Amino acid sequence: MSYVKLIDAQLATAYRQLKDLAEKVTFVRKQVTDFDFNTGEPAVTSETDANISAVVLEEKKKSNVRKLQILFKTVDLPSVSNFDQVIIKDETWTVGPIVHQRRYVTLLDLYLGGSDG
Repeated sequence: MSYVKLIDAQLATAYRQLKDLAEKVTFVRKQVTDFDFNTGEPAVTSETDANISAVVLEEKKKSNVRKLQILFKTVDLPSVSNFDQVIIKDETWTVGPIVHQRRYVTLLDLYLGGSDG
């Protein structure tokens, strides 16, 4: 067995063993294909979701901004740039920058109430 397959299998096992520490999160992508000149807003024609398991690592609060970091397997969501928001426990977070992304795991910042950058 190659190291790539071995590491991927071990990550899958680790996420199964995390049980309630790993949460189901929903990445939401809004596809804008038109503009509504009456309202001056983009017309959202469809949304595409991706449901994955992620570990919520830490939450910080700075003034009115809450910041959260999540860790997930890169293979579950190789490209984060296509998504605008993440829903965790009925709260909608804004996707922030990728803190760390390698072949196996991705660490991502999320914001609620703005951005601290």
